[in-house]
Amino acid sequence: MLHIPGAIGSALMIPIANKKLGVSVDEIAPIKIIDKIHIPVFVMSGEADTRTTREESKKLFDAANTPKKFWLVPNAGHQDLYR
Repeated sequence: MLHIPGAIGSALMIPIANKKLGVSVDEIAPIKIIDKIHIPVFVMSGEADTRTTREESKKLFDAANTPKKFWLVPNAGHQDLYR
């Protein structure tokens, strides 16, 4: 499996995602559509994330339908939740 650091992976994937989706990923707001999802949802948030705060992640979780699960990852940022 290829492991690409988050910042490099994002830089490579965002233009591809923009083209495939037909919209800029910066314009996508999960909070606006999460209530329309009717499958299990797992929201992960890094305790040290400065891009998506734990409060924003908690709001996303609260807006989701059940079943759902929330995990606040200690000492993790936005792109290193897997460590």
